[in-house]
Amino acid sequence: MSGIRARWLLGATVLVLLAVAGLRLTAPLLPGKPVFDGRLVEIDHPAGRGARLPRLAALPGGGAVLSWVSPAEGGHVLRVARYQAGRFGPPIEVARGNDWFVNWSDFPSVTPVDGDFWVAHWLARHPQATDVYHYGIAMAISRDGGNTWRRVGSPHADQTPAEHGFLAVAPDAGRAALVWLDGRANDERTTFSLRATHLDREGAFGRESVVDPDVCTCCWTALARTDDGLWAAYRGRTRDEVRDFQLRRHRAGQWSDALPLGAEQWQIAGCPTNGVSLAARGRGLVASWFTAAQGKPRVRAAFIGEGEGESAPGPVLDVDVDLPAGRTAVAWLGEQRAVVLHMAAAAKDGLAELRLTQITPAGVGGTRAVARVSAGRDSGVPQLLAVDDGLLVVWTESAPVYGIHTILVKWSGLSASTSVEAFQ
Repeated sequence: MSGIRARWLLGATVLVLLAVAGLRLTAPLLPGKPVFDGRLVEIDHPAGRGARLPRLAALPGGGAVLSWVSPAEGGHVLRVARYQAGRFGPPIEVARGNDWFVNWSDFPSVTPVDGDFWVAHWLARHPQATDVYHYGIAMAISRDGGNTWRRVGSPHADQTPAEHGFLAVAPDAGRAALVWLDGRANDERTTFSLRATHLDREGAFGRESVVDPDVCTCCWTALARTDDGLWAAYRGRTRDEVRDFQLRRHRAGQWSDALPLGAEQWQIAGCPTNGVSLAARGRGLVASWFTAAQGKPRVRAAFIGEGEGESAPGPVLDVDVDLPAGRTAVAWLGEQRAVVLHMAAAAKDGLAELRLTQITPAGVGGTRAVARVSAGRDSGVPQLLAVDDGLLVVWTESAPVYGIHTILVKWSGLSASTSVEAFQ
């Protein structure tokens, strides 16, 4: 069995163990449906039956874009829709193909760099693939605000049968900054690197750089731009198989040394397939992630101080220590306050609460469940984004039907003046 297959099987084993953990429910919740209590509103969207793998990105000037993948004519299609003024616009086709690699944790995106320049990516199987994980990153750009698209190739110069994926994108001074996991140097130890480049509005890629030559193989990465620089987060890896999340900043053309996010010393001989999330606000940055170091599954978060140079993140906050499944996302609520979205422990029926929890640098505040979702891979990676009128939360419905749920947590019920204790 190859090392790549082994780490995916290990990820599946972690999910199974979490699924039997059991959960004390605080209120009756309908499977896959949001709880409506005056603060949550389900938003109609144009993604139809079979849609899955949603991803949210901020729209410059306010609003958001939602992208997703749907089955189409023996293959797949990537579509995108704008969210503004409380509603989604019509869907726009970005790309389609019958050679795509479609996976619950490594999935496409559409990211506006500015009002006109947008970038998209998806994953395509290598034509000479001898392994299911031999796939590469394909990209397209739009210069008219997502209405029309042009294919521009791949960010990685390497075109050999190897794994290239888990791409993260962020606007960076008029260009799209890109980081991804790259398996071109894969050997018997399953060595992957974190690589980076830029894509400009003409469709030209910059020179690749190696950010870290040896990283965990299948935890999704994160990228965010603050006023103080570009930040990348990823799960690192040491020779003795410690796989903790690292943070690096890019300024003046250089990547900093790695800063540990939690320094949990999670020693695990395979990838847990549970990534990291970043959110930027001014010069501030906040991160959320999952670890199971010392056999204790936890969802954690930390604020990275504004303008504190290359110092380590602030105190690490334990958001959930009751056997959570993870798959976190994070968004800012206001000055020195953020909210973490994550999947809690699975119940015996295979469902898990999808929870929102407020945090400040001083500690963890109130938490509430917004839905019960499948604890399996079919529910994908839930998405969270702060928009003008509240928090957008998006996830995938259970297999085999799939479909996407989109809810809005309104600012009227969760405003900048709302106390942490009121978020229950």
